[in-house]
Amino acid sequence: MTDSPTPGTGKRVLPPKAGRGRRALKAAMWIGAALLLAEAFFGERGFTALIEARKQHHAMQSSLDQLRSENAALRSRARRLREDPQAIEEIARRDLRLQAEGEIVFIVKDKKPEK
Repeated sequence: MTDSPTPGTGKRVLPPKAGRGRRALKAAMWIGAALLLAEAFFGERGFTALIEARKQHHAMQSSLDQLRSENAALRSRARRLREDPQAIEEIARRDLRLQAEGEIVFIVKDKKPEK
């Protein structure tokens, strides 16, 4: 067989072996493309991994914002305890149950009902 154009079509007729080789090459290329696409979506650095990383980033950002807010509140409380005598007195009265000089403390207990 020759590689000459067929009369009337202008297309070349290839030997049967060349046609099978091209089909095999096309099939291999499609399989390779499918594997690359699967890797792009499901691989270690694929689309699904990107979505998961974004979720983790959002969760960590929220946690960081919460910790920063808590840290700011603790700094404010520490500053208040260093600088404000009323804050110290308030905590001493509430937590340590201390009283100021000259104050009289009344302890009121509920009476149990009689039967």
